[in-house]
Amino acid sequence: MEATAKIKRRPARGLRKRLRDAFAIGQLRVGVAFLILLILVAVFAPLIATHDPFALDNDMLLPPSAEHWLGTDGLGRDVFSMVVHGARTSLVVGVVAAVIAGIIGTLVGGIAGFYRGGLDRFLTETNNIFPHDSDVFSRAVDRGFLRQQHGERHSRARSDGMGRQRPSDALAGRFAAGAHLR
Repeated sequence: MEATAKIKRRPARGLRKRLRDAFAIGQLRVGVAFLILLILVAVFAPLIATHDPFALDNDMLLPPSAEHWLGTDGLGRDVFSMVVHGARTSLVVGVVAAVIAGIIGTLVGGIAGFYRGGLDRFLTETNNIFPHDSDVFSRAVDRGFLRQQHGERHSRARSDGMGRQRPSDALAGRFAAGAHLR
């Protein structure tokens, strides 16, 4: 008896229908609206900003008012103007980080796919570590630099307020001290 299965093919869907389906998700609509707002603020920053973001003034640490919508900082600069102009920097950093991550991910994935076997498993497992607790690795690096610059006393892990050391700090302290290499 020969088993034949009929494969049902979906008709090709147009781009307009796919976009309509995607934008049916409320979270996506909110995210896209926020991104568009951020891009518009970055593009029109000179028109939106109420003051020069770099101008120093004697009006230091003022609370929000009609003249300074978000107040001023310790140097007298308008906080709202700094936030508006900072949107440009945020967008550039985000795009550059995404491009660099894409390039590195493509290279690592290509190497893992080409060589396969043990190298593939090693690269895959190494890649799986980072999203879980990247804070541990950044703390370990920070502690290592602090230890080199300021000695042992600045590299102690913080407690949770009850005198106990937080687990991630303990692990970071072990990495910074090189205990995992012993």
